Amino acid sequence: MNSLIIVLLFCSIILCFPISLILFFKHKTQRTNTLVALTFFSIGCYATCHFLFLTEFIIGFPIFYKLVKPLYFFVPPCIYLYIETILSTEKKWNHRYWLHFLPAALTLIDVIPWLGMSSYARVAIVSSIIKDHSYIFKDTPGAIPMWLYYALMPIQGIGYLCYLVISLRLYKENNSINLKSEPYKNYYQWSLILVMMQGTIYICMTGYTAILITNFSDGIYLIHAIYFPAVLMCSSLIFTAVYVYLNPRILFGYDMKTEEHLLKDGKTKPPQLVTVANIANQEIGDLSTAISTDNNSPLFSTSTLLIYQKLLEAELAEQELYRQQGLTIRQLATQCKVPVRALSFMLRHIYNKHFNDFINEYRILYVIRRLTALDWEELTFEGLAYEAGFSSRTTFFMAFKKKQGMSPTIFLQSLRNNNIKNS
Repeated sequence: MNSLIIVLLFCSIILCFPISLILFFKHKTQRTNTLVALTFFSIGCYATCHFLFLTEFIIGFPIFYKLVKPLYFFVPPCIYLYIETILSTEKKWNHRYWLHFLPAALTLIDVIPWLGMSSYARVAIVSSIIKDHSYIFKDTPGAIPMWLYYALMPIQGIGYLCYLVISLRLYKENNSINLKSEPYKNYYQWSLILVMMQGTIYICMTGYTAILITNFSDGIYLIHAIYFPAVLMCSSLIFTAVYVYLNPRILFGYDMKTEEHLLKDGKTKPPQLVTVANIANQEIGDLSTAISTDNNSPLFSTSTLLIYQKLLEAELAEQELYRQQGLTIRQLATQCKVPVRALSFMLRHIYNKHFNDFINEYRILYVIRRLTALDWEELTFEGLAYEAGFSSRTTFFMAFKKKQGMSPTIFLQSLRNNNIKNS
């Protein structure tokens, strides 16, 4: 039985931590993804702690035992806030949401005495727990009694679970939300999986805690009573992690609010790029053709890229993001809520341009619009270039000549000559 639990725990660990790292470091500016990252990181630490105890490796790392305790209190509020955020298109992050993490912050106090203990004392405690699991409820150095600690964890988890079940039912009965259509269908299904995972973990944790508190007698019944919840918890976690890997929209920051804004009746049209290229009537490349010619992009379907493309161009046109000096592809992807990998794919196969050329076309178009207006004459070319986002006069002149085939000075003279002829 121990071998099965160890294998399941190991699988849980190697599945959870990559998810948390991808979501946090690739999309750390998006709070929803950070919440999921923290959830899987906390559960991964929980699995690691049990893995170390079962293999008795915890004797070599006794400090880890209480360092991860505060993370247990992160899981319920993270799942709750994540689901509330993705299923409510109008709800924004409220500063009061930080209060949900107050229990986790308070448990940090319990870590201080543990850090102040000698390594020998910590080894003695974890060794006693390995021999008798019920020892965790006996007096150990800490600001919070252990029995209260282990009683609050399942209470918190079950409390959030009940509230989430009610919330999901209300969403299902909400006539303004069609759960049979995109994007609500996929995200509602993902929310159900998260809730089921949370329910499995904390219901099993409640049973495990009850068994230890009642000091159930040793024997075959105790072994099954303890390890059956462990198998159930690990299986639920592995299923959830595999679901994440099979649904790249979760890993790559596919935001439901963006989908709802862009998807109208499940359809969308690829917009035309508003750059100097359009002045020359150059068409955007076909998405389907682009995808079929690249076998290294299975994560992005045609409909997904259409959404990202429309979002990218809408943000560039409305927010004029290209006017930021020193703009990088990662910064643009973050501000547009488009995965960097998807943006790189679109630049390579749809726009057929390098990132700098792509952004400079927007900047050049901005300069051309200003040149045709009457409010620019108080500025120099350097001033216009700086407003457009160019970092230097040289870069501006080189980019302008590369695109227009002439320098800004000659272009302006030609523009003035055309205006005289038209007059």
